[in-house]
Amino acid sequence: MGVYVVWETWLKPGRASEGYDITRAIWQDMREFKGYIGHFLLRDQDDPGHLLLISHWESRQDADESKRQYASSQKVVELQPHLSRERGRTVYDLKEANNFTVRASV
Repeated sequence: MGVYVVWETWLKPGRASEGYDITRAIWQDMREFKGYIGHFLLRDQDDPGHLLLISHWESRQDADESKRQYASSQKVVELQPHLSRERGRTVYDLKEANNFTVRASV
């Protein structure tokens, strides 16, 4: 079943577009890490500088190792000046899913 990691990002006013693009690029890279299954990147309709990223990993160990390896990457460094506060990260177990289907419109 794996684990779900939720990243919450708050971008500075006027930097939402650039911060979003960097975040997308980071998660393109995540696809290469061991244990990566997939992700959703959500943008707040009322605040385009507020992003929620939900990623699915085969194990907590895989998710934590990818974070450790990627923490000093150039893209993470590039994202820092766009942040209005430190990103939040929480790891979850899936307890229930009922008729949840996502149709991507990206």
